[in-house]
Amino acid sequence: MRPPKRPIQAVSTWVRRQPPKVKAFLAVVSGMVALVLLRAVVHDHDNLFVAAEAVHAIGISVLIYKLMKERTCAGLSLKSQELTAIFLAVRLYCSFVMEYDIHTILDMTSLATTSWVIYMIRFKLRSSYMEDKDNFALYYVVGPCAILALLIHPSTSHHIVNRIAWAFCVYLEAVSVLPQLRVMQNTKIVEPFTAHYVFALGVARFLSCAHWVLQVLDTRGHLLVALGYGLWPSMVLISEIVQTFILADFCYYYVKSLQYADLYELNLKISNRSAMGSFIFMYKTCIAWSFYARTLRKRQMVSNGQSVVVKFLVEKVFIQEYLTLSISCDSMISRAAVGSGLLYLIRCGKDDIPFSQTQSSQNL
Repeated sequence: MRPPKRPIQAVSTWVRRQPPKVKAFLAVVSGMVALVLLRAVVHDHDNLFVAAEAVHAIGISVLIYKLMKERTCAGLSLKSQELTAIFLAVRLYCSFVMEYDIHTILDMTSLATTSWVIYMIRFKLRSSYMEDKDNFALYYVVGPCAILALLIHPSTSHHIVNRIAWAFCVYLEAVSVLPQLRVMQNTKIVEPFTAHYVFALGVARFLSCAHWVLQVLDTRGHLLVALGYGLWPSMVLISEIVQTFILADFCYYYVKSLQYADLYELNLKISNRSAMGSFIFMYKTCIAWSFYARTLRKRQMVSNGQSVVVKFLVEKVFIQEYLTLSISCDSMISRAAVGSGLLYLIRCGKDDIPFSQTQSSQNL
């Protein structure tokens, strides 16, 4: 007689037997439930951002423990650590010249520990570094991030160099984990400490994304106005969503592997096509959303019939981009993450976010 299954195992088995559309729906519902719980439990949403930085620091601490205890860097991506150090250094510079708060101290700590990890991989543990597996071309991410930063950056009163630098670190952070996922794909096995580290990045990214989404909901879109005009406000939110769904695959397989107490074999699929598709999706969606928001700001000058047509065209672009990007996503979790992000943007449009009637009149 078989022993009764534990509730978690029974639910997991039931979910695996469901068709892909049901799995995608359950993933979207789970994400929404998590956001509702965070909104009810965490009253100061800035704490979510601090928690995200703290979880990131915990992940780096796991790497340090691995390097010191096992004296090997096998399975780690030096390129991913270098990308992390770059965006942390740029963000730290921007934090000093634009704002100075608790995030500055957290970034300083994360940069110091990341630099130590890079030093250990490059010099002390060079013999165990899998250079042939760490073959993700950095120009696939650095180049598009630099171009996007030049084209789309905050429209604040700060110096143009500082605004471009801030945009660059936001975009680079969104894709900095791609080289690490490529190493995992190439090696076909995942070392436990590395798995814990990447999972910590996924949790940190979810908390950061939840912070921005809840802030926008609580302010009914006024936060987008505070971030500036044009494409930049949408780009900040979409960067968070993109980084979340990039890590969604790994987190799904990580939790799934815990059920069987096996962290060594995780089926990860990440490609340059997915990375470039993310950038294309971000850019096209922001253009459509900016056009729609501009129309809302001037809606006194646009007839109701024209507004309906514009709204239909923008939502059509959202759906087309989602279907295109879904082709390059390798699991329903990724597709659900992208889909929930698009549904959120469309909902913002239906609620006349980011501008209210009064603000619209003042801006004209």
